[in-house]
Amino acid sequence: MTFYWLVTIETTDGERITCDGTMPASPGIHTRMTTARALMDELKARHGGITVCFLYLEPNNIAAPAPAVAQ
Repeated sequence: MTFYWLVTIETTDGERITCDGTMPASPGIHTRMTTARALMDELKARHGGITVCFLYLEPNNIAAPAPAVAQ
C-alpha cells in the first residue's frame, strides 16, 4: 500500500515549499499517524526546522484497477 501526500511547509528562514509524492506503508504495521511522522522526519532531514502549513495524506487509490462497468 502507498499513501499520496501533499504538503506545504515553511522553513526556519521563512521559505514556503509545496511538494508531493508517495510513501509506502505496510497495512497492520503503519497507521496514518506513523506514516505522517515518517514523512515529517524526511522533510526535516531535507530542510531542517519546519512548520507544517498544510498536509494532505490519503491512501493512493488512483493506481488501483478500475472497477468493471456493467453493460
